[in-house]
Parts: sequence; C-alpha cells; structure tokens
Amino acid sequence: MKYLAAAEVVIFTILIFVAVGCTTIPQQENTQLAKDATAATNNEEAATSAEQQAEQSQQQQTSSGKTETSAAAAPAEKVPTKPIAKNFYEFDKAAYDGALKEGKYVFLDFYANWCPICKAEAPAIKAAFDELDADNVVGFQVNYNDDQTDADEKALAKKFGITYQHTKIFITADEKVVSRTLVAQTKQEVLKQIKDSLAAEATK
Repeated sequence: MKYLAAAEVVIFTILIFVAVGCTTIPQQENTQLAKDATAATNNEEAATSAEQQAEQSQQQQTSSGKTETSAAAAPAEKVPTKPIAKNFYEFDKAAYDGALKEGKYVFLDFYANWCPICKAEAPAIKAAFDELDADNVVGFQVNYNDDQTDADEKALAKKFGITYQHTKIFITADEKVVSRTLVAQTKQEVLKQIKDSLAAEATK
C-alpha cells in the first residue's frame, strides 16, 4: 500500500507537469503569433510610408518640371514698335518716352484710319522720313479717334490739345510744341516743317 501511494503521487505529479506544459505551449505560441502580427503590421506601415514618400517625391519633380516648362514657355520681351519708315513708327508710349529721354525732337502725326486726308498724306510722310537725314528726329503715327486708339494715345492727344485728325506737330524733348499744322502736306512740305522747326530751335 505504501508503494502504491507513492506511485499515485508520482503519477499525479506527472499529470500536473503535462497539464502545465500544454497550457504554457499555447501561450508561447500565442505570444509568438502576436509578435509576428505586430512585425507584419510594422512592415506594412513602413512600406506604405515609403510608397507615400515616393509619390510625394514624384509629385514634386512633376511640379518642378511644370514650373520649368512654364518658365521656358514664357513669352519673349515685347517686340519693338513697328516701323513705318526710317525713324518713323507706329506710336508706342515706351518708345516715345525713350526718344524724349534721349533728347530727340519728335514729329507726331495724329492719324485716323477712317480719315481720307490722313490716308492721302500718309505716303508723303513716309517718303519724307525715308529721305530725312537727321538722327536727332523721330516720328510717330498716333492713332486718333478711331477703333485703334488706345488710352496712351488718347492721353497724348489731350496733352497737346489735339481736336482734329491729320494734325501734325513737332515737339522738343521737353514736349514744347515748336510747330503745328492741319494742312494736308506733300513730302516736301513735311520736310520743310521738320527742317524749319529744327532751324528755329537752333537759333535759341
């Protein structure tokens, strides 16, 4: 009986160890599975973050490329005012202001595209400037009271008191009017107005 009781104790002890081992193993397995799941989640988050960074980098490169393309496609500087004849141009305020700053005399022809007199004398003014040998004189055809007249031309006409088309004035670099005429002129008469005006200024 004594030996039987001892055997029972041994068997009971073994059963307890087996039970504890079976309980511990699943717990260890569950712990490992949790660790594996956490690692997988971290890897997925890292991969997602890397993808997002790559997309942001690509977007920045694309944006930079668009900016460079836009800059490359920017329009060139404004084309200089259109010449009609030698030293005679369609009016442009920047060119006009530049001529005054350079100290040049300026001939202004106030021209309306609906005016028969303006159209008739336009070739004479062109021919006069092609013949004129005076680098200190520049001329402008100023649109007046027609569908081509802009705000700068309206302001210029107001400044010089122009009330009628085909008015022609000759001014100094400080915008003092030397001569003015409404008469339709020939080439020789245009040249005479310019040369007489220069001569008048030369005597002062």
